[in-house]
Amino acid sequence: MALSMKDKKGMGCLILFATPFALVGLFMTGWACKSLFEAVSMRSWVPAQARIEDTDLEVNTGSDSTTYRVTAAYAYSYGGRTFQGNRVGIDQSADNIGSYHQRMHDKLSEHLQTGEPYTCYVNPKDPAQAVLDRTPRLAIMGMKLAFGLVFGGVGFGLMIGSIVASKSVAKENALQRKSPDKPWLWKEDWAQGILTSSNRGKMIGAIVFAFFWNGISWPICILLPQALNEGDSKLPLIILIFPAVGILLAVYAVRSVIRWKRYGQCLFEMKSVPGVLGGTLEGIIRVPVQLRSQDGFTVTLSCIRNEEFGSERHKRERVLWQEERVIAEEMEDGDWTQTSVPVLFALPYDGEETDTEAEESVEWRLEMKASVPGVDFATQFEVPVFRTEQSVPGFELEEKEARQQAPRVSPDRKLAESGLVIQTLPTGGKRFHFPAGRYNKVALGLTAFLAIWTGAIALMLHLGAPLLFPIVFGVFELLLIWGVMDLWFGTNTVVVDRGVVTAKHAILGTGTTKIVDYQDVAEIKPVQGMQAGNKLYYNVQLLTMGGGKVTVARNLPSQGEAEAFIQQMEEAMYAGDR
Repeated sequence: MALSMKDKKGMGCLILFATPFALVGLFMTGWACKSLFEAVSMRSWVPAQARIEDTDLEVNTGSDSTTYRVTAAYAYSYGGRTFQGNRVGIDQSADNIGSYHQRMHDKLSEHLQTGEPYTCYVNPKDPAQAVLDRTPRLAIMGMKLAFGLVFGGVGFGLMIGSIVASKSVAKENALQRKSPDKPWLWKEDWAQGILTSSNRGKMIGAIVFAFFWNGISWPICILLPQALNEGDSKLPLIILIFPAVGILLAVYAVRSVIRWKRYGQCLFEMKSVPGVLGGTLEGIIRVPVQLRSQDGFTVTLSCIRNEEFGSERHKRERVLWQEERVIAEEMEDGDWTQTSVPVLFALPYDGEETDTEAEESVEWRLEMKASVPGVDFATQFEVPVFRTEQSVPGFELEEKEARQQAPRVSPDRKLAESGLVIQTLPTGGKRFHFPAGRYNKVALGLTAFLAIWTGAIALMLHLGAPLLFPIVFGVFELLLIWGVMDLWFGTNTVVVDRGVVTAKHAILGTGTTKIVDYQDVAEIKPVQGMQAGNKLYYNVQLLTMGGGKVTVARNLPSQGEAEAFIQQMEEAMYAGDR
């Protein structure tokens, strides 16, 4: 199918826009590789005694920054011959990264005044080549590599992406012209009602991101021992955090490849297209292999908005609505070569429609996970959800459908599995205790992010960044530290007894306690809590007659479990009344 002239122009403009990025990426990567090669080759250069004859610190002040460059002239002897040299370090350009040029100028000026010899390093293959300082400047090399990989990745990524996307754009344009008032028919898989999972795309993304991250961090760390032994040892070892994160990213990429090879391409067959706001989303997820999971299949439907925030217009995903079901067993369809799991969700009438064209796009994401030996199963689909003529305000499932939709694993059981300890008191009341460290994966992820954030602040301080930046980053660091402490060491205890609800949240035993009389309780309801990735957690909030709000439980993993906990609380309160 041929592209329209407009689409061809758009693709040409995108490639033209991407070309400077690609060229800058090639230049910066080549420059970084040249410096890296020189640093490695200089390890074999032999030391010699040099006499400093002249040195200067060039200062160039521009409109928004000041750069420095140390220069020198020196004489040295090698193999019975005398040579003249002027190379100070590996990188000879001016910059304002740290205080390298100022420190080198101070050293060379001291040797110039005292006449003491300064050790230089001579290329034995070409004695006319020498350098005073062969210590690699990791910050400079890292900056070159970062610019090269990022700009090159953006440039070539846009070029390749525009060529690949042009084919699907042509098909979508034809579908859009055919059904202008039905956006759920504008994508080929949507129109067919058979959606393919995004596992392959996620695998490719994980590989590319791991490649870029490790491509930036590891080449620098190869030279770290030499930098610490021969030069300024003030460069913090915190830089090692970045290759450590690179290892984790590489592991994630490998697991993504294994998951793709093991489970293949999954499909979601929709019963009807689209999913209807004020109606249902119904269908079957088919996995091309047989799965055996003792914990069942966790199926989650989320409405997600891609928002922009901050002056730099950063992107983030915010969950607007989410519902989770645990299906204990697959469907019996007689095909033992695959796994079929039923999907049925009632959609809110006032929910957001799918909108992939807007700047702050909205998508409905269907996910299924299962714990199996080896690499756990996970798959994901982007499903079309719209308001149609079939949409009904206040829609509810019929009784038979509601029984089908109900989770086949009890929320009470899930509460117990998440660590909730329920104790019946001698007076007839109940004590609910949520222990610390219930979500190790979330806590580990936030801890890793905190480590990276701390490393970034340490590098800012070392490189002499304006004090405002470490202060602003430091404020956010305090919030991260509080979040990490809460995830690892935070506990919630709720006591329903003797006519009052007592709720205590504590970190390492220290916290706040709230007490509310039964008679002052207006409502107990679940509210959205923290969001970790695209997983939405729920808090349980107690509303008082006077309009006050008391959070009695935090970070329950689903709305169903939050509602199950509320039911447990209310039963304890009613039992106390009787």
